[in-house]
Amino acid sequence: PMYSLFETSSWALHLPNLETHSCKPGIRVIIAKAETHGPKTRPHTVYVMHIKTAFSVRGISRRFREFKELDEQLRAVRRVAPQLPRKKTFGKMSPNFIAERRKQLQQYVDAILLDPASAASEPFISFLGTKGHKMEEEVLLGKT
Repeated sequence: PMYSLFETSSWALHLPNLETHSCKPGIRVIIAKAETHGPKTRPHTVYVMHIKTAFSVRGISRRFREFKELDEQLRAVRRVAPQLPRKKTFGKMSPNFIAERRKQLQQYVDAILLDPASAASEPFISFLGTKGHKMEEEVLLGKT
């Protein structure tokens, strides 16, 4: 059959495979994976994030406690912030828990990016390590 590029039915089979997100235009922060580090007696999880703009991709790693610090700083500045996943004491190293937390943290970051004031806040810019990355900083501050 003949398909037209602009007809929805032409894309119907491909929609599940297309990346969709509703974040700040010009920048995307993706929590690509979670890694376990440290000795067996005191392991911890590190979340590896990719920060993508039209011109660059760069990686950073953050622990859950750094997300918690960001949340506290955002609430001090903005008073309203997305819901951060709760801290867990037991079972926090199970693969299922880590995968679910990664999804929740992605939703948290996406919610921050949707709010222009939160995305441009000093705590979030500092969390992403955006200082010195001019394009990222301009996008977050709404200058592009």
